[in-house]
Amino acid sequence: MANIWISLVLLPVLAVIAGSHLYTVYTYRRFSDHLTVGGLTGAQVARLLLDKVGLSQVKVKEVLRVVCRWI
Repeated sequence: MANIWISLVLLPVLAVIAGSHLYTVYTYRRFSDHLTVGGLTGAQVARLLLDKVGLSQVKVKEVLRVVCRWI
């Protein structure tokens, strides 16, 4: 009974989780070094938008780069 549960439920769920992780890493790598049309980074654009609406106390920082050696 446990083998059926593993093969019908657990393995497909793990495959979906691994696939979504790989897609996220791939997409982040593809777009992380792109500048906007105005030559600004995403963090600079976020800072400008936050300052414009009066949220200058909110900190903006780049997230850690995702390291995945499978891609």
